[in-house]
Amino acid sequence: MRSVHSGNWQGLTGDVNYTGISINGKYRFPASNGTQPYLLYGISHNILLINKGSADISTGETGDATLSGSGFNLGAGLDECLDAQVSLTLGLMYRYVNYTKATGVNESGTIGSGLDGSGFSLLLSTAYHF
Repeated sequence: MRSVHSGNWQGLTGDVNYTGISINGKYRFPASNGTQPYLLYGISHNILLINKGSADISTGETGDATLSGSGFNLGAGLDECLDAQVSLTLGLMYRYVNYTKATGVNESGTIGSGLDGSGFSLLLSTAYHF
């Protein structure tokens, strides 16, 4: 997953780029018709790049800040098989993200109690099955 946002922090505005890499598993419940309910579960690694989000007070140098951390995904939804090769998916996923590492202009380290980046996502997709 990748997204770009405008962020505000203490009166400053800047661009924030999110990148998430996930490995998910999907369990489909047996169904007699073309609609299959499913459960989704997985793990993720997440990175926030905050453009010009870091400053060195002693030198006045500014640069990008990076926050990173791991998480997990839980979801549920429906797969609708239109025919043997094409399906549509509708689902809802909760992603728990805890940013625990920070890197800036001249320092890097861990974030004491972490920074929560959790939230819900709507899943819409289509697939072609070979």
